[in-house]
Amino acid sequence: EFHAHCVYVSTDYVFDGEAAAPYREDDAPRPRSSYGRSKLEGELEVARVSPENHLIVRTGWLYGPGKGFVDWARGLLLSGEALPLIEDRTASPTTARELASAMLTLVEQGRRGVFHFVNQGETSWLGLGRAIAEDCALSPRGIRAIRASEWPRPAPRPRYSALCVERFERTTGRTVTGWREALRQYLG
Repeated sequence: EFHAHCVYVSTDYVFDGEAAAPYREDDAPRPRSSYGRSKLEGELEVARVSPENHLIVRTGWLYGPGKGFVDWARGLLLSGEALPLIEDRTASPTTARELASAMLTLVEQGRRGVFHFVNQGETSWLGLGRAIAEDCALSPRGIRAIRASEWPRPAPRPRYSALCVERFERTTGRTVTGWREALRQYLG
């Protein structure tokens, strides 16, 4: 009614995790969980209600102050507790601060449609945990590699859900920080 610019944050879980290269915006979504299905339904509804004036931003493995995997893993490493980390799930860790900045850029530039935004590159939970230990100068002794099947979750998660950010970079003229550098900045 007001022709407002509708911005919707979505997830890498709209994909099935069977890809071998980072998902692009035009890859067909095939969610495997109710969470992924509900986020895809949200995308479709936003596009239906505001066909010419919507912005959908997919992200994944988000972390920020007090929330997410990075602070959880750092806390366990600091306490010396065991840290079993999944080695066979891969995606792109992303800082909440960089996601917010990217979304602001997209809105300020008046962008429409679907964009992916994650920090460049990909890793496993195991790789991310080892990077946290290294950047915080903590012993990685408590880190133990496990398979996803050893850590059953109530909902299936994609085996691979890295996202391609080429459209974002090309459209906005901004270079996206790699996940490793973004992690160093966050932990710094």
